[in-house]
Amino acid sequence: MPNHRRRQAPGLRASLAGVAAGMALLVASPLQARQEAAGHPGSDPPASPVVVSPAADSAARTLDASIGDGQAPSDHLSADSLRSLTERATRLADRGEHAAAGGLLEAAARGRPEIASWLRLSALQQAARAGLPAWARVLAASLRVDPVVPSDSVSLELARAVFEAAAPADSTTSADLVAVAAAFDAQWDPALWTEQAGPILLQVGDTAAAIAGYRRALQAPGFPSEAGDALLALDDGWRTRRQVGLAERREGRFDHAAALLADAEARAPAPERPRLALELARTRLDGGLSGVSRAAAPWAGRKGTEDSVRAALELAIGTDDLRRGRRTGAEAAFRRAAAGSGAAAARASYLMADLAHDRRHLSSMHRWLERTARRFPRSEYGGLAIMRLGFASFLAGDYRTAASRFRAYRARHARGSWSSASIYWEARARLASGDSSAADALFGRVAATDPAGYYGLRAADRLGNGSLYGVEPDTLPPPPDDWTSRADLLVARMGLLRELGWRTRAEVELDARRETLVTDDVDRLALAHRLERSGWAGPAIGMAWSAFAARGGKWDESLLKAIFPLPYRDTIVAAARQVQVDPALLAAVVRQESAFDPEVVSSAGAIGLTQLMPATARRVARRSGLPVPDSADLYDPGVNIEIGARYLSELLQRYEGSRLAALVAYNAGPTRWSRWRRLPEHASDAELFVEAIPFAETRRYVKAVLRNELLYRKLHDLEAAGHAARAGASADTARGAG
Repeated sequence: MPNHRRRQAPGLRASLAGVAAGMALLVASPLQARQEAAGHPGSDPPASPVVVSPAADSAARTLDASIGDGQAPSDHLSADSLRSLTERATRLADRGEHAAAGGLLEAAARGRPEIASWLRLSALQQAARAGLPAWARVLAASLRVDPVVPSDSVSLELARAVFEAAAPADSTTSADLVAVAAAFDAQWDPALWTEQAGPILLQVGDTAAAIAGYRRALQAPGFPSEAGDALLALDDGWRTRRQVGLAERREGRFDHAAALLADAEARAPAPERPRLALELARTRLDGGLSGVSRAAAPWAGRKGTEDSVRAALELAIGTDDLRRGRRTGAEAAFRRAAAGSGAAAARASYLMADLAHDRRHLSSMHRWLERTARRFPRSEYGGLAIMRLGFASFLAGDYRTAASRFRAYRARHARGSWSSASIYWEARARLASGDSSAADALFGRVAATDPAGYYGLRAADRLGNGSLYGVEPDTLPPPPDDWTSRADLLVARMGLLRELGWRTRAEVELDARRETLVTDDVDRLALAHRLERSGWAGPAIGMAWSAFAARGGKWDESLLKAIFPLPYRDTIVAAARQVQVDPALLAAVVRQESAFDPEVVSSAGAIGLTQLMPATARRVARRSGLPVPDSADLYDPGVNIEIGARYLSELLQRYEGSRLAALVAYNAGPTRWSRWRRLPEHASDAELFVEAIPFAETRRYVKAVLRNELLYRKLHDLEAAGHAARAGASADTARGAG
């Protein structure tokens, strides 16, 4: 399932010179920091200070005791002891004892120098929340020289420390505090900007800087609505209302967004109002709100509205009508939109063909596809229309016309996203018309140009090639010993950070340090395999794709195994065999759903390796007599794979072994399979039906899983394990999906 959450939004790497200058005005020297932390301003510091706060001194003694008598804290801190100390620091922070938590983390940094910077960053975060800017300054100084810790994270916490230290009851604002507020980038933390920096600038009368900051805050993911409200209090013009409304829409706050955009439209000059009405209609449509037609219709029907805008307005009206079951109204709106120009008109014309296809009005479908291809020849929808005409000719048994359609697509869209499909389907059309020699040449062409793709693999199978067509044997040489040592140190640091619950930091560590390890595609591929063996399948796959790009798109088995790895092999094979599911199919589903990341969560709330919705997992577990899991259990690879395998088995049994039906239902739900199986392509040819799946996401998903299945069978020797289970897939095989 798409839209997975994992990485935090990347920090903005803006110039930090202004922040550094602002901080320098307020933050004390290291000597002052020790005096501040000790509560003795003006006194001499201890002879050999190691930490800079009483809390840290206490934490150091705790750390000494935890390591053992006679062993210095800097010698080594075991992973178990480190985990215990960070958990203790978390508990202290949860109780609001930030100084003590920070001191413990700072002291712990001496026991694990390989991740000391990350421990000090956590200490800095706690120092900031404790309102101790001088201590924060000392910690920040040690982090500035580290190339791994993001500099904006350091600057953010320095600013937070300054803001926390300011007395809330102060009626005046110091020049130092103003300097920090002015240097603070609103995109680092828009909520902190809105709460602290903006009001400070307004208090000293720098309205222009405050407005600029609030506008910048709106660009940051997760900005608070209060930022928009504050900006509108300073600038209530229609442009600002539009800016805030679009930002609110981006954050999914559709009601507020719609209200702001409606107000902006009412205030805007006449030439601007049609486009604002379109933005309002799209906001209501995206949010599932009523009133789409009310927003769009007045301008869609008004003389003088730009043709492409009119088409987009009508498209919005039609889309809303279709979603609400008003099919007649939808057709009328799409027809009006299709008479216009631009991308919206092309889409509306194509949707008219879709509606005709759904009603099995094939002659009408043909007319709309021909019209779309003729009127919008270079658009995405014009290309899709040509492919659909080819599929329709194939379905009707007119194979010569089908072949010419597929060739026509490549003539107009030589590098289009359907290029491999057009070659494969021309080959199938040639084969069906009796020209096996031309068909084999075309199958060979797509197999050679796309050996690891859906069409290339299916073409190779049709040529009877049991191995991977055009893929070289493993060519990865063993890396040098010094490279291996450095790679192992990096992976070990990443593993330690993951144990502490700092997975994102581990991935930042990889991003920052890999340039010292990676000089060519061989290094990238070697590091990818090392990451995968250490439980980092997602970053490993990404690294392997970069190796593929570096070598100019040339495949070998080592590269394919890095992009299509098989972690949890034993668990997958055992779970599949237990319920008579092909292990290659189960592995293919896991690869597509989660890329073997057990912690991934989709935007819809699906969890883990097989992307199970918690409610679905509970139902499957009850039916199977398994312990009923809660959401936390689904992050466990064993639990997730076992329940996912049983769910896949249930779907296969329901649809008499049809993998195609099971995959459609897995991705789009059983109801949609029941509806789509009535399409004319389903009864004719399974491969043709795949091309006719109405949802592009589901169509891509089914193709990807079927591709993965072929690759896992060939790459990971799952043939024998899956032979018996595949016997039930004869329904697909007989119709061409085998």
